[in-house]
Parts: sequence; structure tokens; C-alpha cells
Amino acid sequence: MPESNYLVEKIQTLLLVDDEEKILASLTRLLEEEPNVEVLCCGSATEALDLLERQNVDLIISDMRMPVMNGATFLSQAAQRWPDTGRILLTGFSDVQSAIQAINEGKISHYISKPWDDEDLLRRVREVLEVKSLKESNRQLLIVKEEQRLQLQELTERQEAIIKSRTAELEQTASQIEIAYQELQESYFQSVPLLANLIELN
Repeated sequence: MPESNYLVEKIQTLLLVDDEEKILASLTRLLEEEPNVEVLCCGSATEALDLLERQNVDLIISDMRMPVMNGATFLSQAAQRWPDTGRILLTGFSDVQSAIQAINEGKISHYISKPWDDEDLLRRVREVLEVKSLKESNRQLLIVKEEQRLQLQELTERQEAIIKSRTAELEQTASQIEIAYQELQESYFQSVPLLANLIELN
């Protein structure tokens, strides 16, 4: 698929992870307005990990404070198992230390403080999705480049084989011509004495 079509047409999937339904509903309403975006929601980190096993996701937006497994630990596991997936952490103003933990362990690209600014959140989401798209396009281009290299190599090897075969045929033909020429020479030298004898007899 051409790069421009990929960037325009591919549907990108966002996974929202938060144990508060109101937060999920608010984020879903905001992000569903974005073009070519599909929004999925999970109420816990364990539920999200189960979903990630079954479906490709382009970006995870996770809350920090959740029961059983917090956002930093969840994003750390996601980073290890799905390193190409973007990761954003939602955190309260009092969770600076937790944000640092998520940056170090979860390798998040952004963290957003609650309550968030809609435009700021959308801008960061777009940035992460654009980087993800560009990386995927670059990966596709590298695949196409490798396929073209292999095709060129195969064509070159085929041409070299044809040239080698034709060269062998020409060498064989030249050898046959040389043998025929030698035989003609021998016939000529053999016929000269015979002609001389015939002349003398006449």
C-alpha cells in the first residue's frame, strides 16, 4: 500500500484504561471525534492486558491510580510485550513520583495531569499516532525495499545464468567451427597431391 494511502486511510486504535466509568466516557466522547480512530475501553489493567493479547492497539491511555495494578506497572508490562504501541499516562497533580516511575519503567511518551485540557490531550494523542504511523510506513517501505532488492538480485542472477549459458553455446560453436576448419584444411592438403597427380597423368 502506498505511504500516502496508509497515512490517510488506516484506522488507528486507542485503548483507554481507567477504573472510573465517567473518565472513560468523557475520554471516549472526546477521542471518537478524531478521524480514522477507533476507541476501546477497559476498566482495569488486567482486562487491558487480556485485550492486548487479542487485538493490535496503536496507543494506550492509562490512568495511574487503579486497583490491583497501577498505571506505571501496567504500562511497563505493555512496553515489554508490545513495544511499538504508544503509551500515555493520566495522573493527578500529587502523583509526580508515580509519573517518574511510569517514565522510567513504562517508557511512556507523555503524561497528562488531571483534569486535562482537551486541546492539549488531543494534540499529544495526534503526535503519538503520527509518530506511530510514520514508523509503520517506514517499516512497510523497508519491506518493499527488501522485496525489490531480492527481485533485482534474482533478475541479475537469472541474467548472469543466461549470459553464461549463451557464452558456453558460443564457445561450443566456435570450437565446432575450428574443428571444421581444421578438417577442411586437411582435406585441402590431401587433395593437392591428388590434383597434381591428375595433371601429370593428363
